[in-house]
Amino acid sequence: MLFLSRFSQIQKIEIAGNKTIDTLELQNIVQKESMQKILTFQSSTILLVDTKKIQTALLNHFPVLESAEVIRKLPKPIISVIVKERKALSAVCRGDICFAFDGNGVIFEHILPTGFFIRDERTSVPEFLAGAQVFSPEEAADITSIKQKLSEDLKLEAKEFILQDNKRLNALMQEGWSIFFNLKEKVSWQTTELALVLNEKIPQEKRKTLDYVDLRFTRVYFKYR
Repeated sequence: MLFLSRFSQIQKIEIAGNKTIDTLELQNIVQKESMQKILTFQSSTILLVDTKKIQTALLNHFPVLESAEVIRKLPKPIISVIVKERKALSAVCRGDICFAFDGNGVIFEHILPTGFFIRDERTSVPEFLAGAQVFSPEEAADITSIKQKLSEDLKLEAKEFILQDNKRLNALMQEGWSIFFNLKEKVSWQTTELALVLNEKIPQEKRKTLDYVDLRFTRVYFKYR
């Protein structure tokens, strides 16, 4: 039978694109998912390989993978796998559990809560497990933009962000005061208004007694302690 012929059996599994995942681990998953039972025989014939099944198995087993492309190469029976790993934007924590998340808002790798991170206090959100999408791509981009604007443009260092619900993001500054953002409104407008109010109404010497700046409404509010 052609399916059982040694010439149709997978001879090599090529892996490319992996940076943190061991090549052998990826090859083992591909090998396992390539096996088929034909009558009473186990076969790894390339003619029956289900590339979609292998792709799904890789993405489910390794949350750090953003994508996996599985290609059958003939006439020499080779399986080629090209993977792309996720790139961490920042860290998000619930309680003592912290993950890195990528530009799609997907959490994928346990990390220690050191340095800046986002504390997620929402209750109506997906499970906090590797591979879950806890932010939309738009929310992830807005959160990253806020952090960048604060540090690079306004020279403000945030200790942490606190996400109270799907709208409200509180930025806790190293100086002890907070900034309230509305993620459902235009973030660029809010950071522009923040720059104006800091320059015109809240001089540097008064920020030690500042309690908060609230950017969630059409008018900017601020309060001293």
